[in-house]
Amino acid sequence: MNFELHTISSREGYEKYPHDGYDNELKRCAVLHQEGETLVISRSLDIIHYVYLYTIGPKSSKEYVGLSLSFNGVYFHSTKKAYEVMGWLFESAVYGGLFVHVDDKGQVEFNQQPFYHQAEQYNQLKRDSQRIIDSLPKNSFTALPRSFRIGQGTARVRIEEGEDIVSDYIEQYDRVAVLRKAEYSGLNDIQKRLERLHKQNIEWEQKYNQERKKKKQYSLVVILTIILLGCITGFWLLNEVLNDKDIAIRNLKGNVNALGDTVIVKSEMIAVLAGEKQMLNDSISCLERSILAKTDSIELLQKDKENLQNHLCRLQTMNEELGRDNRLAKEQLKSNSTTITNLRAELFNEQYNRTKGEEYKIWSSSGNTADIYYFRYGTGYDKTGWTIKDNAIVHVCYINNGFAMTSEGYVLRVKDIKKL
Repeated sequence: MNFELHTISSREGYEKYPHDGYDNELKRCAVLHQEGETLVISRSLDIIHYVYLYTIGPKSSKEYVGLSLSFNGVYFHSTKKAYEVMGWLFESAVYGGLFVHVDDKGQVEFNQQPFYHQAEQYNQLKRDSQRIIDSLPKNSFTALPRSFRIGQGTARVRIEEGEDIVSDYIEQYDRVAVLRKAEYSGLNDIQKRLERLHKQNIEWEQKYNQERKKKKQYSLVVILTIILLGCITGFWLLNEVLNDKDIAIRNLKGNVNALGDTVIVKSEMIAVLAGEKQMLNDSISCLERSILAKTDSIELLQKDKENLQNHLCRLQTMNEELGRDNRLAKEQLKSNSTTITNLRAELFNEQYNRTKGEEYKIWSSSGNTADIYYFRYGTGYDKTGWTIKDNAIVHVCYINNGFAMTSEGYVLRVKDIKKL
């Protein structure tokens, strides 16, 4: 089905891409934007626009981003279905980085690049739109009735009032703003997660700075060690002096008899030297006690140093893990787009093709029965405890990645079936 896709936002007042003949009409639709989600349905002759607008930032913010699908001569049979399709496309645009991005502080903000610089993201979104629209059942669209009135102005209605009332508004007014409570929560979830990571990162940085301040105290330990080494050197020199004094005293005592006339003088000198020796011995005792105390203090400081280094290593490891989690969260934004689109397309294919399919005959390669599988998200297809006998006839709706989905809800391996 042919359609036109446009992206719009309130950046710099109003921005739209690509520029064409719908500029003025889509701008009039954007004026009807309300808090949360708004789907504006506009009719202009045979063209009908579905303009999806979403509030960015606080609920009371007037900033918005959105997109528009324009059809010629047809419109959605169900407004609720139109809301769902536009919501899926909006999710794809967000995860593809077209509208917004999340900064390092976990805050959602506008993408700084204008739409015309993001042609690659726009083209990918258009391909996603084509796949989703093509996968819808044929009765999802209805020809635009000629009875629709023109020139009745604008109106607002809530989707909760019922499909019939909403349809009446669409038939009577040129532009109808269909409101509902915002159900899209992907931006909020990502924002809260990154805010928590950012807060933890700040706390660890503060602890890391505190540990760095403590590390500066190690320089005092080095200075104290140098002082103790100086004391030990002085102690060694002092012992040398004492040895010299002892030798002098012994020499004086040996010469007392030969130097009788100087006994008194020598005795006084001996007494002085003995007093100096005692003072030196007292100093040595004080130095020994001081050395023991300083040695104990050095051992304690060394243990504290080792503990702080170990704690610092743990903090650095945790900081690296936080950084890795932050990168993984950003990478997850880029990788989810394809998965979401494929899952939506598979869901529609399964609902639409359940009653159809080609006939196949069970012809297992491993015995008289074939195993039945089921799909588990994230791990692929897993085997169940059920089997189906050979020669049984099944209707296959579609085949994907070596497995076949039957209209009865079975999942079989392709190599266990044979087309009739």
